[in-house]
Amino acid sequence: MSKQPRKNKDGKREVRVSGTPQKFEIRKSPDGSKTTIAGYAVRFNSLSLDLGGFKEKIAPGAFTQSLKDHPDVQILYAHDDSKILGRVSSGTATVTQDDKGVQFSCKLPDTSTARDLIALMERSDISQMSFGFGVAPNGDDWQDVGGQIIRTV
Repeated sequence: MSKQPRKNKDGKREVRVSGTPQKFEIRKSPDGSKTTIAGYAVRFNSLSLDLGGFKEKIAPGAFTQSLKDHPDVQILYAHDDSKILGRVSSGTATVTQDDKGVQFSCKLPDTSTARDLIALMERSDISQMSFGFGVAPNGDDWQDVGGQIIRTV
């Protein structure tokens, strides 16, 4: 298939938003001083919304090698490197892959960005999460399924 996935400004990392609203947990410490968010950033075998002439699904295990080679995942607000919410190497985030997808947990900092995020999540203005990824050479498969182009990563 000749469809090309959308890439971000660096030309390598692709960005996707989960196709359907997700259930994210918002947990506050007993004294209310720390907030943790958690949920699935990626659900395997879940078909995306139309991405410009094709739909996409992420296969189970798609992140195995990436998480092994690059375990220091950052949780960013709006994919903005200046708005770090948590990071695996600092102990403020965890990112793991299971049979359902890629799940995360992030202890939020006391910043305006984090406070805004929590407010928007509590109001359900934010109910989806996006994730950035790169695809290894030959790491995707394009198929025409009943007239719909499906990319499996």
